[in-house]
Amino acid sequence: MSHHTWTLDNGLNVIGESQAHMKSVSVGFFVKTGSRDEAMELNGVSHFLEHMLFKGTHKRSGAEVDETFDNLGAEYNAFTGYEYTGYYGRVLPEHLEALMELLADMMKPVLNQDDFDTEKNVILEEIALYEDRPQAVLQRQAVLAYYGDHPMGQEILGSKESIQAMTRDQMDSYYQDRYVPHNMSLSVAGNFDPDQVLALANKYCGDWSSHPVERTYDAFEAKVNEVKLTRSNVSRLHAVALSPAPAYQDPRSEAMDLMIDILGHPGNSRLHWALVDKGLVDYASASYHAQDQIGVMGISLSCAPENFDGVMKIAQSEVQTLIEKGISSNELDSARNRVLTSLATEGEQSLRRLFSFAFDELYGEPYRSVADVLAAYEKVAVDDIHQLLKEYPFTPQTVASLGPA
Repeated sequence: MSHHTWTLDNGLNVIGESQAHMKSVSVGFFVKTGSRDEAMELNGVSHFLEHMLFKGTHKRSGAEVDETFDNLGAEYNAFTGYEYTGYYGRVLPEHLEALMELLADMMKPVLNQDDFDTEKNVILEEIALYEDRPQAVLQRQAVLAYYGDHPMGQEILGSKESIQAMTRDQMDSYYQDRYVPHNMSLSVAGNFDPDQVLALANKYCGDWSSHPVERTYDAFEAKVNEVKLTRSNVSRLHAVALSPAPAYQDPRSEAMDLMIDILGHPGNSRLHWALVDKGLVDYASASYHAQDQIGVMGISLSCAPENFDGVMKIAQSEVQTLIEKGISSNELDSARNRVLTSLATEGEQSLRRLFSFAFDELYGEPYRSVADVLAAYEKVAVDDIHQLLKEYPFTPQTVASLGPA
């Protein structure tokens, strides 16, 4: 494995991790923009724009974009989050240049008005689809209640109202402002020649113009909150509890991962044995989302409505016991082994490695090899998690529930 980092004259960061034994190569453009970076009236524009990049460039129609991916035999996709947007593909090494050219071409969309109008309906249908999914509705409302008017509370898809009111020119203005080399990175992982990657980056991206882009970091203070939702078409009661956690840049994020695994790993955790194994819930899990200068952790579960009060008491009791009595060395070793196995397996896949160091770049963190990441988890001690629980004791908490009327 060898690591390479270059910065083009226009400010585009290019990161590569070459592994000659791999049978594939993955390429991705990652943009530091998401729903938290949108004006309220343009909520959903990042996700909408992601769709539009597949609808055609000044060289290709939307059909030709898809056809080129298919001709390369590529595994490809894109995604939008609260803080980033990514476009990627994985191919055989001999198709590296063709894939890089295609993805670079997509970064310069034509944003045709007819395509914009058609895709607007696609987005509205997607929003309607999520409205039919109770857990998606609950998750969205829990996030809105937790963050309030903080930018992190903005919905990735946007609202029906914001999407309907959005214009093609507003999207183009957002694109021109955010999709520039100083706010993007190009990452390559797998079997490739570093000299070729640098040459191709200059060939297809070197003439892009750029300007500085800043992200606003609004202050946030979590508060105790409760949200109760009802739906006539559900029979189970779903609940989510959210509370503060370390940011992505916090060096204790590995300890946080392990603590969350001990508390709520599906199949083997304190919540599993206290709730799922006892037949009190159909699922119970804990999660940790490390974000840019902010973080959140959550507990999710689903049960029969009549069991909810008792189930919540047990879940909160498990959390309180964790805080007061801590963890054992055996629990830590078991969680660590699960995480290390997963990370080592991901390290054998070019696409997973691409995401790993591309996200580090987006969050301003230094590159880490698989060995570096594994070593960080190996260093976590029992006392590290105990100290973390003192600073982040699952409070204050927003609890949101959705159940039958």
